[in-house]
Amino acid sequence: MVLKTFDDLPALAAAFDGTVFQDIGDDTLFVYDKLHHQWHQYRWAPGKREIVYLGPSSSELPLVAQAYP
Repeated sequence: MVLKTFDDLPALAAAFDGTVFQDIGDDTLFVYDKLHHQWHQYRWAPGKREIVYLGPSSSELPLVAQAYP
């Protein structure tokens, strides 16, 4: 089960026990679920108050940069 919202990048990284990556084109966040071998997409809500779940990534990852840690 994937959590739908997080307050910040450290909380998102801790939930997936790993690294958070950010799409350099549109600021979508990506995390890898090691248990299910799947990438998940998140995005900052307006005002950057929380990070919300968009869904699993169904294609190859775009060009990304490491956002956290």
